[in-house]
Amino acid sequence: MSEKNVRDYDKFMLRLPEGMRDAIAERAKANGRSMNSEIVQILDDALNDKTGVDSFAFLMAKMATWYEGMAPVLEQIKNMDDAQLKKFVDDMENKKPT
Repeated sequence: MSEKNVRDYDKFMLRLPEGMRDAIAERAKANGRSMNSEIVQILDDALNDKTGVDSFAFLMAKMATWYEGMAPVLEQIKNMDDAQLKKFVDDMENKKPT
């Protein structure tokens, strides 16, 4: 199968913030690539990176575990009237760390 002609590739105009063009040029030079190839590589790396998804899933699992443990306390707080809530907050603020 023959390689695609450059003019057959999708084109996309892009405005870069000040200084980003120079940063991309430096990175491309360090990696021995053209600026275009460097940008394509950066995008490909970002699109295929599962680290962010895995970190988010881990964080959500931790939050779910925390919420399960805190649900009874949160339910009690939800049912407090204003005076009880104020006392609870005051007690928490004045509580010494253990």
